[in-house]
Amino acid sequence: MLRQTNPPINAFPRLRRAGNAGVGISEGGDGMRVLDREAVAEALPWSDLIEALRRVFATGCAAPLRHRHAAGEGNTLLLMPAWDSRCTGVKIVHVAPGNASRGLPAVHAEYLLSDAATGAPIALLDGGELTDRRTAATSVLAA
Repeated sequence: MLRQTNPPINAFPRLRRAGNAGVGISEGGDGMRVLDREAVAEALPWSDLIEALRRVFATGCAAPLRHRHAAGEGNTLLLMPAWDSRCTGVKIVHVAPGNASRGLPAVHAEYLLSDAATGAPIALLDGGELTDRRTAATSVLAA
């Protein structure tokens, strides 16, 4: 059975290559890439994503249970860390049910990918798109 985790996405060299900033990708002053929904989809083509997840599920990575914290006003903060020898990653999810009255989504998610050896940030990705794509690719592998 496949374990559904948020593995470090170090298998995606497009995120580590310098000089491929484009629509939806911005470069932070420290070289960290920031990828919006569209840029995440472009950086993670289905065939590459499915193959990378196949490798991670075969070799494994550390992925402890998610942390859940009350964050005031009925909000919840979820932290989902994972790491291997090359990268660390953490999906950060804010659940704010009161956002409906503000005209905002109830859930906001981001994924921070960092270099395991140095801790230097590599990319900040839209967590919703990353999760949607990972879930679909995992379903393909489980079929």
